[in-house]
Amino acid sequence: MMTAYLNYWIRLDPREYVNHALIYLALAALLGILGPFGTYGEPYVWRLSYWLTMLCIFGGVVVPFSAMLLTRIDAVHRTRLIPGGAMLVLAAALPMTLIVGVIDVALSALASRLSAAGLMDPQPVAEWRSAGSAWWDFAAAAVLYVQVAAISLVAIGLVSLRFAVRQGSTASPHLHPQYQLPLSARPGAAFLSRIPDAIGTDLICLRMEDHYVRAVTRQGEALILLRMRDAIAELDGVPGLQVHRSWWVAADAIVKLSRDGRRTEVLLSNGLRAPVSASFRPVLHGVLASAA
Repeated sequence: MMTAYLNYWIRLDPREYVNHALIYLALAALLGILGPFGTYGEPYVWRLSYWLTMLCIFGGVVVPFSAMLLTRIDAVHRTRLIPGGAMLVLAAALPMTLIVGVIDVALSALASRLSAAGLMDPQPVAEWRSAGSAWWDFAAAAVLYVQVAAISLVAIGLVSLRFAVRQGSTASPHLHPQYQLPLSARPGAAFLSRIPDAIGTDLICLRMEDHYVRAVTRQGEALILLRMRDAIAELDGVPGLQVHRSWWVAADAIVKLSRDGRRTEVLLSNGLRAPVSASFRPVLHGVLASAA
């Protein structure tokens, strides 16, 4: 599931961004009331804006970037969701600590200017994120990192809980009959777990694009960071075949085989045409013959 979790962050659907933002807003509202880590002296609207901005930067930019880096470490993919999720947050908290420090220094400078101009009460300015002016000091940076990590674990934990509940649910009504099973029991479960929930798992084809595989389903498509040969290996048990070095097609998505001169193509149910290499034609003809 950790692989699916990393891909979930890397390829967040726009609707997921909205769902995440609502979670961050609720948490920011609570943090605005509590005012932890020296933020209580500011007006509530400042506290709310501050926490919401930090959470959105972390969950919308830093975590997806960190997830992309962690996908390159093979050991991470074998990690369970809870320790793996914590690892992702703790890793992402490192660059976020730098971001928070820079923002705090900038806000402190702005608050000082507003105070000097008589536009802000000087007392909150004196208390404004006291560690902000020395965030580059090791001890202050360590304290700031712990604070960032603590808030981040709560925020991303709520998002991860939602992800785990969705992943743990049984198949939804739009899935192809062969996938009407819990994810772990489906043929090709290793690869299917990588596909975003928003586009379902009723595969039509895979197409290689640089270091990615574009998974095309009946409801959409998504890029997945994976080699084609590894994707095909993970799809063991799913009816389908490789027809080209860069293409894999689902057997039930094949409409017909066509030839244009020396070029052979297979027409798929969504209108796509996949090229067929000479080395794969015998297997394809055998599949079509058995289906006839």
